[in-house]
Amino acid sequence: VKSGGSATKTVTIENSGEKSAQLTFKSDDAKFEVPSGTITVQPKSTYELKVKFRSDGPGAAASTITVSSNDPDSPEQSFKIGANGAEVGDTDNAPGSTPKASEAGEDGCGCKAAGGTSKVPGYAGFGLLGLGLAALVRRRRSAA
Repeated sequence: VKSGGSATKTVTIENSGEKSAQLTFKSDDAKFEVPSGTITVQPKSTYELKVKFRSDGPGAAASTITVSSNDPDSPEQSFKIGANGAEVGDTDNAPGSTPKASEAGEDGCGCKAAGGTSKVPGYAGFGLLGLGLAALVRRRRSAA
């Protein structure tokens, strides 16, 4: 993610139980934003949790996202998420860059060619380390 920019990824939370689930979310790193307040997920349905990463500079960042619920068997679950911030730019005549049209005497694009040897970092993916967590939230049947 470009330094100063942001990216959003979605994690599916599934309520496989028979009662509504009340969920709250917490991130242990402020660069990873999660919704505030309580979210209700109806029985046998899903919720798309959007996690937004805001890059404040180059380098790796990671957070643990904690999902708290009213599930008596599993009231708290967590997963890890990570992203990379990158400085992205292109300087004139940087390795891997094509010349500007005026310099090339043709219709050059002035863009960076793939596979060049530039030392300018490229965009890094915003990866979910805990993607295996399709965060199952179960609510037990009431003992009527």
